[in-house]
Amino acid sequence: MCGIFGIWTSNKLNFKNLLKNLEHRGPDETWFDKWDNLFFGFTRLKIKNIDKDIKNVFSKMDKIIAFLNGEIYNCQDLAKIMGVNKNQTEFELIKTAYETYGADFVTRLDGMFAIFLLDKNNKKLFLFRDSIGIKPLYYFVDQRDQVLIISSDIKSICACELFHPKINEKYLINKHVLGFSDYNENLFEGIKQIPPSHYLKIILHRSELKLSLKKYLVQKNRFNLKKNVDFIIEQQKILEKSMYKRYSHSDVYPIGLMLSGGIDSSLLLFLAKRIRLTQINCFFLGSETNPDYIWANKISKIAKYPLFNINITMKEFLDGLPKAVYLLSGLNGFASYFLSKKVKEFNPRIKILICGEGSDEFYGGYNIYLKPEAFWDNLHKKIQEIKLMDKSTKLIEKVEETLNNYKDEQDLIDFLFELWSHEQLVNNHLLIFDHGTLANSIETRVPYLDLCNIEFVRLIPKQLKINNGKRKWILKSILKNFLVIDDFFYNRPKNAMPRSLSSISDKFNQFASEIIPRHWRKKHPFLQYLKNDFEMIILDLIHFIFVQNHGEMPENFSIFQLYEKLDYY
Repeated sequence: MCGIFGIWTSNKLNFKNLLKNLEHRGPDETWFDKWDNLFFGFTRLKIKNIDKDIKNVFSKMDKIIAFLNGEIYNCQDLAKIMGVNKNQTEFELIKTAYETYGADFVTRLDGMFAIFLLDKNNKKLFLFRDSIGIKPLYYFVDQRDQVLIISSDIKSICACELFHPKINEKYLINKHVLGFSDYNENLFEGIKQIPPSHYLKIILHRSELKLSLKKYLVQKNRFNLKKNVDFIIEQQKILEKSMYKRYSHSDVYPIGLMLSGGIDSSLLLFLAKRIRLTQINCFFLGSETNPDYIWANKISKIAKYPLFNINITMKEFLDGLPKAVYLLSGLNGFASYFLSKKVKEFNPRIKILICGEGSDEFYGGYNIYLKPEAFWDNLHKKIQEIKLMDKSTKLIEKVEETLNNYKDEQDLIDFLFELWSHEQLVNNHLLIFDHGTLANSIETRVPYLDLCNIEFVRLIPKQLKINNGKRKWILKSILKNFLVIDDFFYNRPKNAMPRSLSSISDKFNQFASEIIPRHWRKKHPFLQYLKNDFEMIILDLIHFIFVQNHGEMPENFSIFQLYEKLDYY
């Protein structure tokens, strides 16, 4: 795991200072170099090959330089196929795979990754992103001034003097209407993401930067599903392998598991127990009076894994909010940020948190799958409100077209599965967990988003996902084999992790209305896209830190100073 940063420019910059903005993603090792007009480097969080300093892997004489943010789970299999040392680092393996297969080596990878690969001989730079989109990779290009900036994190782009941050209204419109945006819009105008299952090829000429985006197809598993296949048994086997893969791909223990008290994380815990994984600590975010904590506590005791309750006080939240906004570089992710911060304080050795993210999107876990037409009716109203303002985006137009042309309820459900698993998951939940936990130098791993599992889930009959109004039916069926417990557990409404901070956000909204000056509220340029005072203060903090201060956080800055210093109206 690491933070990637690179910049192509003829300007003189303090590259080392720019790389410091990514130290939280990899505090264990820093390495950087220069070739032609390209400055590049990374910050490393040591999880695998912890006895090796990667700076010793690279040489000025190397014609190919490759490093990644993330994990390649099939390293040893690839090494065996290529006939090379299986103890190679992932950096060395990627280089060998590129020399062997060219850019199409990415189709053979099983993992979560963003990869930077420089081919000096051919003056080409490649940026790869995994097929699910678990690991982010951002870039900004200015063809006129021949500037290209690449980063694992938005904040390091904003901190560069060659980029001039400006809040992107289209991003806010998408977030207001849909709850998420698409790959082409980010919080700041001009910053783009590499889409999942894509790589960007950049030909590095001093006269012109030539960029081309290419989609790739991952090599698929061949499932030999018989006519009367037992999907429940097959699903359990695949998830056990996925859980083991994410547990064993580490040289650092113990490993943390986010135990929310719901189906997804509880099933992962019992699968860990079944395959005898030992060094796991469970963490719950919220007070001990939270109903979900009561269930999480019961489950951890039955599974015989230790559970630690993480509770955030109002003072901790207020004191830490400006730094959280700076590290998250976005509007969301505070629950994962404060949870991982407490986990790191509890045990500094923990560098991995396993979570159940992705299950709701692929197994029909959201209420919208049960009442899609009601969801569409509400969404349609929001779209009309935006259109009355003469505002819209390509993503909203795509959704509206579906609204106007769907045939029946099943047609809507199918589109929801596609929209939520491709857009909402990648551009909301996965970014929240990546930025939130890595802000505290912890990597999130997601067993439900294993490549093999995603392929299998798409073969599962729909009635095994939603059965007689029961969502995630197949996962509940597996869990019932391990966990005999009150049926209410399987049928109760479940709060999402951010709701664990709901009591704090409610109190925050009470005093927020007192600290926001009335004259600011009346002329706020983005008022129509904000749900409450909390969102207004977060957006104003973002503007102050990234636009007004160019990505610099003043020392000892307090949230109560914000409206004394803010000047963008």
